[in-house]
Amino acid sequence: MKFINIRELSTGTSLMLLKWLWITILSRQTMKESSEMSWLPR
Repeated sequence: MKFINIRELSTGTSLMLLKWLWITILSRQTMKESSEMSWLPR
C-alpha cells in the first residue's frame, strides 16, 4: 500500500511539475512576444 501511495504521489508531483513547466514556458513565450511588440517602433 505504501509503495502504491508513493508511486501515485510521485506521478502526481511529476504531472504538477510538467504542468508548471508548460505554464512557465507559455508565459515566457507570451512575455517575450509582448516585450518584442512593445520594443518595436511600429
